[in-house]
Amino acid sequence: MMMKDADRGRAVFAGLGRVVLAATVMLGVGWIGPTAVAQECDPAQIFGPPSVYAHGSSPYSAVDGDFNGDGRVDIAVAYYGRILRVFHGNGDGTLEFADAYISTGGQFRSIDAGDVDGDGDLDLVAVRRNWGPSGLVLVNDGTGVFDVADFFGTPAVTNVLVRDFDRDGHLDIAVGNDEGDSVTVWIGHGDGTFPPQDPHTQAVGSSPFWLDAADLNGDGVLDMAVTNAGSTDISILLGRGDGSFNPEQRIDPLHSPFTIHLRDLDRDGNVDIVVANRDGTNSISVFKGEGGGSFEPENVHAVGQGPYGVSSSDFNGDGLLDVVIANRHSDDVSLLVSRSGGQFDEYR
Repeated sequence: MMMKDADRGRAVFAGLGRVVLAATVMLGVGWIGPTAVAQECDPAQIFGPPSVYAHGSSPYSAVDGDFNGDGRVDIAVAYYGRILRVFHGNGDGTLEFADAYISTGGQFRSIDAGDVDGDGDLDLVAVRRNWGPSGLVLVNDGTGVFDVADFFGTPAVTNVLVRDFDRDGHLDIAVGNDEGDSVTVWIGHGDGTFPPQDPHTQAVGSSPFWLDAADLNGDGVLDMAVTNAGSTDISILLGRGDGSFNPEQRIDPLHSPFTIHLRDLDRDGNVDIVVANRDGTNSISVFKGEGGGSFEPENVHAVGQGPYGVSSSDFNGDGLLDVVIANRHSDDVSLLVSRSGGQFDEYR
């Protein structure tokens, strides 16, 4: 079964891959102390040397999961050059190239995974830029070999999420529509198909770029947060439980949000927002959740140059989620170690 935080891998690998033009894996080698301060928080204490798998140029997005059913974590990588590749894990942190899908047009932008046809195997959903229909549903035969089962969407999509938005037990697909200034949810039928009749489309800000989903107001229904590249703000969409959303609420940040990550970082029961900023400030912004779908004013933290991928995990074993950021322009990773109250010790 796919790791619960599979999009965690997607965000970090996306940012790193664009730097080294390969799929990059960093293995954890230990914990840092729960009370570590910024100067003492050396990433070498947490990650060993990266392993680089050069199987194409410009990898853009990635997702992890056990695609061939052997109990080991595998990785699927979407390359901007019209190729999607699957690497099978060996169980020791190394990977082997397994399969590839070559698109007839467009450039891959985003990929996610889930069992869309209900057969117990992880399938892939990917979207391409400047090609219609942009979306591909690739069903798994159980051995990690994928075949196209369905197409969906319009040419100008940016990001894809696979989640059960209407709570019917079948996975749905959400995409951001760059030219339409909206997001669309395609309802899954549980057989790997997403019929085009009556998808749910919701207006957001100008040029939506990145999506993430979580229960933001505690009602048990998935909501979405969307970064808008054109209007440089964030749209909050509270779900109705049927795949549709209430009219958006806007967060107007101090900086220009790029990628977005939703997690309860401080374990207070409220989901928080982390965004990488793309306005040249080399920073990320954290919006602490207050419950009910509202958020405190942002706290800005300096990171490396050109932050892109954002992810989180408990790297030091203190029960709080720490934030890791892949920086495209400085070719490195920033780590923010969580402290109580939603604060961080910074290391760059």
